[in-house]
Amino acid sequence: MSDDAASTIRRAEQAAEALLLGRLCGRVQQLRVLIRPEGAVLQGVAGSYYGKQMAQHLAFKLLGLSVLANEIDVRSLSSPSSKDGEGPL
Repeated sequence: MSDDAASTIRRAEQAAEALLLGRLCGRVQQLRVLIRPEGAVLQGVAGSYYGKQMAQHLAFKLLGLSVLANEIDVRSLSSPSSKDGEGPL
């Protein structure tokens, strides 16, 4: 793959990430969208299974891409005010 093609794909991935993050309202953090010829791979961290599923649904609906893999981990999200990156107890 040429540098131009890789650069174009990365810009598309960044645009997809920004679009999804705007719609997810903080339900998913560290979101990465990897675009492949067959569809998209989602990565990141969600505070609930609902957030994970919402990301997958929105990726299909807004991006028009099949979701090949939803690799979003579900675990407690750190709040910005939490100490040392630890979430609430």
